[in-house]
Amino acid sequence: MFCDPQSSEEARVNCLKIIDKFKYKLSPTIKSNLIDQHQDYIAQGKTDKHSASQIFFEKLGLLELLGESEHHALISNACKRLWSVHQSMDNFYNEPPFAERLYQLSIQGAIPKTAKKEFVHTILGCAIGNQYGTSNNALPFYTKMIQNFSPNEVQIMFEALKEDNIISRRVKNYRRCKNKYQEFTCLIDSSTIPTKIKKIYEQWTKNC
Repeated sequence: MFCDPQSSEEARVNCLKIIDKFKYKLSPTIKSNLIDQHQDYIAQGKTDKHSASQIFFEKLGLLELLGESEHHALISNACKRLWSVHQSMDNFYNEPPFAERLYQLSIQGAIPKTAKKEFVHTILGCAIGNQYGTSNNALPFYTKMIQNFSPNEVQIMFEALKEDNIISRRVKNYRRCKNKYQEFTCLIDSSTIPTKIKKIYEQWTKNC
């Protein structure tokens, strides 16, 4: 019913309310049936139902049931939308809902390896902002995601400074961006730091 484009919005909302009460009690068989139905939408080319089904899994916090390639696509697309808004006019005003969307996706299981770099670069680029500032209402979401970075994601964060990209250029050219980058490094627990980047982490956090 939730994925049926003929269903009313009230029916769709009620579907979510009902299953949300039982999502932690779903049996392996029920989960398997949900996945099979989702895959059937893909196989049959029913793009509208497939998109609705993705939202269904997302709203219930069950994205880990979908395949890694589909999880990658959701993360990657959310990153692209956020970055596009970040580079557009009135970005400080428009960023928050896109930042929140990426955060909600990020807490539903580990970020696929294939999407990690795009994920880290997007968050970090938006979080340090530009010479004029950072979106204040989006900042809490960026902060939470950076605090939740895995060791591999932390490594990508520091390696970004060695590459020629918008993050390294902003940190190099704008004092406020450099200060924000340092502020975010101070949020990362030392136990999360891979050995190979321990020294550079200590350099950035010595004044925390």
